Amino acid sequence: MTPSRDKRLRKLVELRTRVLDQKRLELAQAGAAQRTAQVATLEASAALVAAHAHRAELSATGAAAERWSDVDRWQTARQAALDAAQAAEADARAKVELARRRVIAAQTDVASIEALLERILTAERKAEDRIEQKASDELSSVRVAARNASQAR
Repeated sequence: MTPSRDKRLRKLVELRTRVLDQKRLELAQAGAAQRTAQVATLEASAALVAAHAHRAELSATGAAAERWSDVDRWQTARQAALDAAQAAEADARAKVELARRRVIAAQTDVASIEALLERILTAERKAEDRIEQKASDELSSVRVAARNASQAR
């Protein structure tokens, strides 16, 4: 392999490795966002449970209609917050899965370029070995011919 070709392939491996590192970083960030979304969902769920408990407590005590209206609005808001948190969590899960697929694709790119480089180097070594063997065979045949010629005299 010419030095420039070798250099280009090694540079390509280096660039693909950098892309892989970037994709891994994106996966880590997506995972952190997913964990944050999970915490938000748990908090929203706890707030909704608290709203239900407050409503049950209110029904046991018998409160004014205005108070019931406030509790219903609060409970509706907690339900909406939970729905939004669950949607954000689902979105975060989808982003994590996309980031995983991108990491796998980047790993495949790096591996295929490394395999190509290795195949080229192996082929070149075999070609060099064949040339060396051919030269050795030719030298041996010249020596045998010279020995035969000296013995024939």
